Amino acid sequence: MLIFNVYTLYQQHLLRQLRNHLAGQIEIATEQKVRAKTLYELAILDPLTGLYNRRYCEDRLKAEIQRVQRNRLPLIAILVDLDNFKELNDCFGHAAGDLVLKEFSRNLNKTIRGSDFAVRMGGDEFLLVLPECPPEYVTLVMSRLTPFGIDWCGKKVPVTSSRGWAQYNPNETPEQLLARADQALYKEKQSRHAGELLNLRA
Repeated sequence: MLIFNVYTLYQQHLLRQLRNHLAGQIEIATEQKVRAKTLYELAILDPLTGLYNRRYCEDRLKAEIQRVQRNRLPLIAILVDLDNFKELNDCFGHAAGDLVLKEFSRNLNKTIRGSDFAVRMGGDEFLLVLPECPPEYVTLVMSRLTPFGIDWCGKKVPVTSSRGWAQYNPNETPEQLLARADQALYKEKQSRHAGELLNLRA
């Protein structure tokens, strides 16, 4: 009986050791998973806005174009930038500029579908990529990018944006697609600037 009791206690001790070892291994695996996820997010996300960064965009856009070429689906790229962002930074400071970028990024994410993705290309320039998007949907997306304002030191700071878009053409490179969207953005800025001058002279 004594030998049996000692053996039982020994078995229980071994089971406790095994449980502790497994718990430790699970904890290590969980920490490694969290660390890997954090590193991955640092690699693909813009730290200020939480949008995808330019590096991620380059790879993802190439993949989307390959899919479009295989399946003959529409693909839209919309370039957006903030109006007079440099002047806003100079007047109110970089902290206000950062707040504008964050709020604008939140608005972008609300504007697009789950299958779309938003990218901060750098500075105050953003890109929306809309896979399988019919051209008529573009007008709806851009209409949602309405002016807004932030409260800063007791002042209401207005924020507006300009945008230009292009639909992917067969055999086009990502660079060519973005260049056409950039040209459309530049034309809109010129048109709006001309309209503002006319209003001032009226």
